[in-house]
Amino acid sequence: IKVAADMLSQFSVANLSYRALVSALMDTVLQYELTSESKSDLAKLVQSHPSVITDRSVMKDSLSWLPSLRKWDLEHQLERLWDMANDAKEPGAPGFGDFQENINTCLTEIGICLLNIKTPDEEIWYLLNPSQDRSKNDFFHACLLKILIIGTKSLPMKIFFKLQQLDSVIDTELRHCFMDEEVIMDEKYFLLKFLLMSLDGIVGPREKNLPCLSNPLQEFKPESSMKTFKASSGSTNKHLVKLQQWIQADDTLHDLGWVQNTTALLKNVLVNTNSSLDDNLIEAVLTGYTKSCEAAAPECHIDMVELSSVDECLVDMMYNYGVKVLDADVDRDELEQVLKMGSCLNGNLFLCGILYLMCRGDLENTKQLMNVLARKMIWKVWRVGGLGEIVEWIVREHSPSVFVKLDYSEISPAVLAEFWISQVFLSIIDFQDLRLCILACILEGADYLLHLAVSLLSHAVLQATTDPQLHDVLYCRETRFQLGDYWTYMETLSAKYRTSIFDFMLKEEER
Repeated sequence: IKVAADMLSQFSVANLSYRALVSALMDTVLQYELTSESKSDLAKLVQSHPSVITDRSVMKDSLSWLPSLRKWDLEHQLERLWDMANDAKEPGAPGFGDFQENINTCLTEIGICLLNIKTPDEEIWYLLNPSQDRSKNDFFHACLLKILIIGTKSLPMKIFFKLQQLDSVIDTELRHCFMDEEVIMDEKYFLLKFLLMSLDGIVGPREKNLPCLSNPLQEFKPESSMKTFKASSGSTNKHLVKLQQWIQADDTLHDLGWVQNTTALLKNVLVNTNSSLDDNLIEAVLTGYTKSCEAAAPECHIDMVELSSVDECLVDMMYNYGVKVLDADVDRDELEQVLKMGSCLNGNLFLCGILYLMCRGDLENTKQLMNVLARKMIWKVWRVGGLGEIVEWIVREHSPSVFVKLDYSEISPAVLAEFWISQVFLSIIDFQDLRLCILACILEGADYLLHLAVSLLSHAVLQATTDPQLHDVLYCRETRFQLGDYWTYMETLSAKYRTSIFDFMLKEEER
């Protein structure tokens, strides 16, 4: 296992086939009865490089190991946290600094492990339930609440928590924070409030008034930057005017040339100005793209698709997000149709919902756009495993200073990128910026989704005034992520890595 870890540290994006050698090595490892220590080592390896287990061409019989490995690691880290909680040191006591650093490291490792779990189950809930007996230890309970808050950034995990009625559990605990009808304003109260607000549907980092997790006792103060986005009404600029004139021209021939010219004009607007695009213009760009790439619609029978309880919960969350946060005119039944169509086309349901919101609730435009994208490489991204590892390799090669800082803080770029991409950055980037990012990925190519993850990791590390903590990277609220600041950077990454990424994706698709 240690040899495999050393080999993985030498990986290069240009030599992705090297991974198969590690997978073969792991195939040998899994033939043995592993000790608890070996299981922990293996869990840490899989946490950062999940594809060494999930490589279908080499290890078809080992797929069932992955969930168990993650549970082993989560249980092991929670045991470690429990031991530290029983020996907690008070602020100012000798050794408190080292103790606090060890706690932060442990919380980070548990958080990364939790975000790496794709399909949580009853065993995970048993380990994380805040009503468990261990929660009688106030310090452990506070740490558990922080872990749950981290978990809510993963939308599948948030849906799982809601189905387990975690919000009711937290609401009950909040009622116990009162004494003589006065609320006890301690850390526990604010963490409970934070968690309850985090569970309340989909929300970007600056779209809801949440306190900083590193200082939960600060007041809940609304910020203008967190209000629902409305397009600026200031004077237009020449770059935006050119884009508008091009999109609105009556004699336009919609073809691949139109897509290339639109992409160039959009880049000029975002890179050279502070202007944003209003909803009408974005919808017009998507409509023009659909016309330029129009093809025969794939066969799809929506009436034969049944959404699971998890998918139904996602429909409710995205509908509430559109109505309550984005103030959009959307229809829940239509949104459900969109997700059913996405399921029928083997698409990512988060992406389908985002497209519906970007089309301002226009069902027909959304369906036509999905029919076009279903034949593009971007639709296949979510069928490929190991994309988070590619992001980590790119960060390691192209931005070593960013990688070193994340690695020093025990933050796995692979895990973060994998879960960001899996939920299409929803709730990670505010929708006013996310819609532009998705538009760029549609126009420029599927590899831009990976470069977007690299850019966001770099942004989160650069905005941190100290060594980045996991909650800093997850919430990333101090400075707003804007696509225009990173478009040129993403172009550089695409020129260097696109061929390797597409070769990898095509090989995975063939498998």
